Amino acid sequence: MGDADKIEELADVVARVAEDVADLALAELRAQANGDESAKAREKLLASARRSLMKAEHSLRAAIRS
Repeated sequence: MGDADKIEELADVVARVAEDVADLALAELRAQANGDESAKAREKLLASARRSLMKAEHSLRAAIRS
């Protein structure tokens, strides 16, 4: 497996983790709608983590193209 293949595989893993984090953030939004006061803070942190993961995925895919 070449470096590009390894990077592509890693980008795929990061994308899957970002999807999992998005699912967790959505669950926190539901909890917030049901009156969980602390869910808003957790959702914001999860949303931030998701954005960071998406940036990491983009950077990895860009590294393959360069």
